[in-house]
Order: sequence, then C-alpha cells, then structure tokens
Amino acid sequence: MEICVRIWKYWAKRRCNKCRLIGGVQFYMIVSNFILYGIMYIGTFAAYLLFEN
Repeated sequence: MEICVRIWKYWAKRRCNKCRLIGGVQFYMIVSNFILYGIMYIGTFAAYLLFEN
C-alpha cells in the first residue's frame, strides 16, 4: 500500500488540478473496489471454513 501511495503522489504531482480531481475519483473507485472484493473474498473463505467444519 505504501508503494501505491508513493506512485499516486508522484503521478498526481505531474497532472493539472482537473486531471488530479478525475484521477482522484478513479483512484478512490479502484481502492473501494479492492476493499469490496477483499471483504467478499474473506467472507466467502470464512463461510467455506465454517461449513467445512
């Protein structure tokens, strides 16, 4: 995650304000999707473990 933040800051510095805003929205959507998929994956894995035992 630290590397992602570093790349993001570097990328944001090179863009204009409008581009940065659009990029920020896209970045937020990507992060929220990762979190959502992570929760779904962990939930599925936990359910699998519960039903197996």
